Amino acid sequence: MGLQKVDNIYFTRTLFSNKDVGEWEIERAFKENGYTIMSPERLSLAEQVFYINNASKIASLSGTICHNLMFARPDTKAIILNRFHGPIWAQYRINHIFKLDIVLIDVYHKFRSYPKYDDSNKVWVEFSDALKSYFIDQSMKLPKIGCLSNVRNYFLYVYQWTIKPLLRRHKSRISRYCVFVKNRIVNA
Repeated sequence: MGLQKVDNIYFTRTLFSNKDVGEWEIERAFKENGYTIMSPERLSLAEQVFYINNASKIASLSGTICHNLMFARPDTKAIILNRFHGPIWAQYRINHIFKLDIVLIDVYHKFRSYPKYDDSNKVWVEFSDALKSYFIDQSMKLPKIGCLSNVRNYFLYVYQWTIKPLLRRHKSRISRYCVFVKNRIVNA
């Protein structure tokens, strides 16, 4: 395989989904503190298991990559950044069965604190006060996050989940109308 051990890993979702807003700030903070950034969707399952089994510290937003922590060694420190309001039942079961020592930190934005279950993949995360406290407790460097960060994330969130779907629907209506007009002209 030729894989090399990595001590500290942050598994990112930024390449996996453009549906998450705000993760790049969290990712940058972990990178500035010596974590290697990895995209699990670009790794085979064998590579994921290798890195998880050989890492000292692993951090990630909540999701299926965290379920693979069952392959971690017992002394691995894992940080799961909760991106939704409420418990993560599947992860709690995995933590209990495999006796994982997990630090769970809420990073969901309070504006989106109660997601609807039909659109639960709509995510807005931030470098929360809880994550800031964790960084301070662990003597990690805090990131420099600009004062306009939440404004930018708000507009990205609104664009992603309101404007973009409207444009997509509008575009399909225009296309159907153009086909209708073209057929009327051809048949006239």
